[in-house]
Amino acid sequence: MKGFTITLCFGVLLLAGCGGSSSSSGSLVPQERIVFISHRDSKSAQIYVMNADGSNTTRLTNDAFIDSTPSFRPDGRKIVFFSSRTGSDQIFTMNPDGSNPMQITHNALDDAQPSYSPDGQWIVFVANKGVDQDIYRMTANGADILDLSNDPGSNKDFPRFSPNGSKIAYERSDSSGTTQVYLMNSEGSSQTQLTSIGNNYVPSFSPDGKKIIFDSDRDGNEQIYMMGVNGSNQTRITTTTTTTGFLSSVPSGPKSYSTQTEQEISISSR
Repeated sequence: MKGFTITLCFGVLLLAGCGGSSSSSGSLVPQERIVFISHRDSKSAQIYVMNADGSNTTRLTNDAFIDSTPSFRPDGRKIVFFSSRTGSDQIFTMNPDGSNPMQITHNALDDAQPSYSPDGQWIVFVANKGVDQDIYRMTANGADILDLSNDPGSNKDFPRFSPNGSKIAYERSDSSGTTQVYLMNSEGSSQTQLTSIGNNYVPSFSPDGKKIIFDSDRDGNEQIYMMGVNGSNQTRITTTTTTTGFLSSVPSGPKSYSTQTEQEISISSR
């Protein structure tokens, strides 16, 4: 699965009453928390959490397997991720302190790249079907699994809900040899190609849902671009001499992360 190429992945959560500092009135100031993966203590990717300023870093998983693409549930009470600890990639949830890990998919092949819907009731993810991989949706406890894309002969990656939950953006590659950004309704209908120039990756919605931000190599090295949700006005918004990955949907708006070695980086904020 394409998830293996990810070397760093973030998710941001605003927490009130979970380590936030007190204001002069005695109320709690919301505290940004970031969940991410790192190889700092292990050859295999492991999941960590830290404050937005980099303090209070805590390791949440501790095993010899790959644990990757963590994402907070919108209420902050769960983290969803995929792990290879069962011998194949499967989707798990755990508490935000790393306790109570629970496997919620049992595919004979691989399930990966999970993320929550804005209301926390659904998880969208990618499942390997042997000859290709599709985008699936299930309830937050792993029930009612549904193939949304049902598109034989292609591979889909990095599905993400729009802020209102009505749309899903994702990337799709096929025998043409290119990767493009697509959009569909949350139940799988109206699958629409939005990009066509170069390779385009890792789409993510702006906080207001009016824009899609994505990576593209159309001008050489990967840079960050933005477009309308219908694919209009595709505009480059970074200019660097190195590969630039995208960190999206933080409360203050898009932020970029520039690196020569780490690609396909995404961030979600809830």
